[in-house]
Order: sequence, then C-alpha cells, then structure tokens
Amino acid sequence: MNSRFLTALAILTTAAAVEAQTPRAVFLLDRSGSMTLGGAPNRCDASAIACQGDISAFFSAFPNGEISVREFNDVIPTGSRAVPGFNEWMSASSEGSLASAVTNGQNAVSASVMCAGLTPLADAICDSASALLIRGIIDPSAECFFYVYSDGGENNSMGACSGEYATNSDTGRCSFDTFATGMPYETGPGGMPSWQQNSCAQIEALSLSCGLVLNVYKFNGFSIVGDPALSFLDSASRGTGGFSINVADGTVPAPGGIQSFRDGCADSSGLRPLLQPLGTPTLGSNVNLVLQAGNYQRFILLGFNEIDPGIDLGLVGSPGCVLTVDAAVTVGTGLFPLIIPQNGALVGVTLETQGVGLGTLPSQAPVLTSNRIRLNIAP
Repeated sequence: MNSRFLTALAILTTAAAVEAQTPRAVFLLDRSGSMTLGGAPNRCDASAIACQGDISAFFSAFPNGEISVREFNDVIPTGSRAVPGFNEWMSASSEGSLASAVTNGQNAVSASVMCAGLTPLADAICDSASALLIRGIIDPSAECFFYVYSDGGENNSMGACSGEYATNSDTGRCSFDTFATGMPYETGPGGMPSWQQNSCAQIEALSLSCGLVLNVYKFNGFSIVGDPALSFLDSASRGTGGFSINVADGTVPAPGGIQSFRDGCADSSGLRPLLQPLGTPTLGSNVNLVLQAGNYQRFILLGFNEIDPGIDLGLVGSPGCVLTVDAAVTVGTGLFPLIIPQNGALVGVTLETQGVGLGTLPSQAPVLTSNRIRLNIAP
C-alpha cells in the first residue's frame, strides 16, 4: 500500500478536527402533470414518499440544520415556491423541537400542490438555488444540499435561467463536471444562451458559496426520447459529488436510503475525486461503488461509523482534505460491488463509504478524499 496513505491513516488520533458548520437543504418537488403517470404509486406520490424519507434522514444527520420544501409547475408564477402554510425555512429552533421540524417538513410535502401543468425546470432550479444563496450562505465549507424529484423535461420557463435547448443537449455537461467527456453546454440554435448553460452557471455559483451537493431522483428514468434534462441533471449532480438515481414507474426509492456528503477536496488542477453509488441499498440488491480520481491510485473505504467532524489531512500535505469514515475495510480499486444479502437483520444498518486518491507523482497532492456516501439499508 502507498506509504503516504499509511502515514495519513497513522495520524487519525492526532490530527486536528474540522470545525462543523450549520447545513441547509432545499427539497424541490416537480408537480407537473406528467408526475401523475406511473401506476401505483404514481410519480407524484412516490416522489413525496422519497422526499419525506430524505427529510427524516437529513435531520438525523444534522439536528441543527434547516430545510425548505419547495414545489413547482407552470401554475406557480415564481419558478418555485415554499409550500404555502409552512415556514419557508424549518429547523428545530423555528418549529419548537427537532421532532416538530421533521413532522412539519414531511407535512409540507403532503400539502404540496396537486400535480398538473407544465415543467418550468430551469426556472425552478434557479429559483431554488437562489433561495439557498439569499439565505446567506457565504462559507464554502458549509454544507448545503439540493434535492430534485422530477421526471424531467423543460418547458415554459420564462425567468433568468430560461433559454433554448443547447445544440449539444444530449452530449453536453456543466463546466464544473470534470469527469464527463463532453463539451460544456453550448448556446441554442438561435445563438442565445441555453437554459442548460444558465442553470449550470447558477448551480456553480451556489457551489462556490457553500459545499453544495445536488441529488436527483429521475422518475421513469427521464425516458422521454431525446430529453436533454437527462444529461443535464446527471452532469450537475456528478459535478457536485451528489447522486442521480433512476426510479422506475410503480416503485418507490428506499426513503433516505442514500445520502451524499461533500467531504472531499481538490488538487491544484481542480480535480476532486467522486464516489457514486449505482443502485439502491435494499435487501438482496447490489450497489456498485464507483470512484473516479483521474490518475491517482484509488482506494474505497467502508465502515459502519462516520468520523465526526472529520480528520484534516493537512498534516500530511493535503490541506482541506478530510477523512470522515472509520474504515473497517479498505479495497484498492475504483469499482467495488457491494452485495447486500437477503437478511432481515440488516434492515436499518448504516454503511459509510468514502474514496481516497493517492498521489504517485511529485506534481500530485499526497492524498485526496472524495465525497462520503451513507447507505441506509432498507427492506
């Protein structure tokens, strides 16, 4: 094993801890007409169940955090809005207790508008990102989360992020998505900025203001032929260290089953390792853990416990890099197939995993860390 990695692990008991920041999260629910499709439960109901599980998981991870539950369709004039009848931002402090914050957040999901109308996705993304920015997050180390529950498409946006479909819609990427092979999104056929360009820019601005993680649930897999939102939201989530999950019609993703935390760091070239889970952590399933780290030597750490608030690896020459998993297993690979047995005793078990990239060249950082993934095993 790389000697510098051994040195990093050896300082776990002596390294300075990283100061924790107050996190925030926006949960954005697509309430357009196509979300009524999909059988039983339909996409509208399945997204509500998934969102309610994610709210519970968020407050479990961050009792001092705060959330905003937002909804959008073309009937809502402002792109997106906080669900009426509830505080725009909910926390244990604003709601009177942590239990009330969870309950009120979940009740806001249940009270969201009936699914109908069109899909102003660009307006909704930019408006929700602005809600996080306006909240006053100006610390890049502060954790902020953006959850999107949608079946894709973009139509009827008229705000600052609106525009034509990019000419390279199906092959493009956000410029901050360093692990994609395509070119950044181009202008539309008329030469004006595309909605993908505008939306990427807004998400990037938010990521520079806080440690953004964008997580996307793609209901029906965005299966509309040629739907440019497929590559757009995949790219945006990947570029922020988040996950992008396909949800088949008639199914519900494991509520709160996957959480991604932006604990990683970048080298001087801007390369930031990315760990992504492919699959959902349910009994009898496989979750492939895929680590991308350029030409760094790759390792995946797995354990049952988070190191909170984390171990700063600046003492070994990697300032800003943090180990946040108490590893029970370390595998020297960029792809690890995690097989979850069909054993009811595993329901409720939490697994923590993080990727590590080890520098092998003088020009590289000694150690880079990826985002941390939490897998909550469900039936």
